[in-house]
Amino acid sequence: MNIVGIDNGLSGGLAIIDDERRPADNTLVFPMPVIFNLSKRVVDELEVFEFLDNRGAEHVFIEGVQPNPQWQISAVTSLVTCQALVRGMCVAMEIPYTIVPAQAWQKAMFKGTPCKKGQTKVVSVQVAKRLFPKVSLLRTPKCTKPSDGMSDALLIAEYGRRQLQGA
Repeated sequence: MNIVGIDNGLSGGLAIIDDERRPADNTLVFPMPVIFNLSKRVVDELEVFEFLDNRGAEHVFIEGVQPNPQWQISAVTSLVTCQALVRGMCVAMEIPYTIVPAQAWQKAMFKGTPCKKGQTKVVSVQVAKRLFPKVSLLRTPKCTKPSDGMSDALLIAEYGRRQLQGA
């Protein structure tokens, strides 16, 4: 089964795990595709659609949006728009989806790993590297710092795989 994990937003990511193959052969992760529209960055809807369609997504796990009062309205709008976009695509493509609160997948995936408040992005990268050592978390070949959006997407997909398997 091809299970997709999505970390919403412009710096988010898309990941897919085929739970019927070995971990080294079954995992892909990409940065959220973005384009410029009227001089601002927006999610590339066509690329997201093609990702879901071409990869044979069978269940999509989307990180739930819980805005922080300190965030700018544009950041909240971007996250909510991305989540709504993916949900609409899933409905149109008849792909089951689950909205997962960040606290739920983090609690399950960070189990046994110390995580101080405000350190979830650092821990996400550490856990993703430990679980998927052969998967690159670099947004581009020139990047030197792993993408926490890509690690989040990967861990959301793994969380989803475990939920569907009852693990």
